[in-house]
Amino acid sequence: MYANYVSVTIHDYDAAVATLTETILPMLKSQPGFQGGTWTADRETGQGHALALFDTKENALAAAAMVPPGGDDEPVTRSPVTTIEVVAHV
Repeated sequence: MYANYVSVTIHDYDAAVATLTETILPMLKSQPGFQGGTWTADRETGQGHALALFDTKENALAAAAMVPPGGDDEPVTRSPVTTIEVVAHV
């Protein structure tokens, strides 16, 4: 199993959650090998983290390649996507 990890700085919390639930999650759910994930956000600090799980490295890399570059009009600024091997999952 492999994971795509990204950290974000949230500029507009409500818009970020709406984008996540209305756009990002449906897109991820349709990706080959998607196994689930976790998204976190801290309203006070404006920091968030995402971990999306995939069955193979190839599927994780393919999904990571679909992430568009961020723009100034987005509700978050994100780090580059890092694809890493999952060594334990419960």
